[in-house]
Amino acid sequence: MNLLVWYFFSMKGRISRQEFWWGYAAAFVLLFLVRWKLEDLFIYLRRPANGVWYRDELELALALPKTLAPLVVLWPLTVIHVKRLHDIDLSGWWLLVMTAACVGGATLSTHLVSFGFTGVLAVIGVFPGMQGGNRFGADPLARSRVQSRGFL
Repeated sequence: MNLLVWYFFSMKGRISRQEFWWGYAAAFVLLFLVRWKLEDLFIYLRRPANGVWYRDELELALALPKTLAPLVVLWPLTVIHVKRLHDIDLSGWWLLVMTAACVGGATLSTHLVSFGFTGVLAVIGVFPGMQGGNRFGADPLARSRVQSRGFL
């Protein structure tokens, strides 16, 4: 359990590309499940007494989970992005710069946002990290190589 808490809630350390993509997938599965259950809950809580839904009532009951569910995965996604930046020897503050660039591109075009987001994912999730230790911790690939040989 302690490893799971470190992985999703602590910004210290580094993770490999594979660990990044597994965490990314886990966050989106969690997002889907939380949104699905919140939609059920809000539809149940906001159901009309007469049994007839008005469009605006139903839209509100479905809009609230769409707003709240991403907040549940915001921190874990931020953490795995920061750890991945640490693996390529960049400070986690670069995530703020990358996010600001994507949002700034939104003022020009929504295509720039998707292009910028894809670029950020390419840098973080595709390029290999720094070999050996760096200022953020030990090489995560060296850690996994040692574990696979049965030394730990």
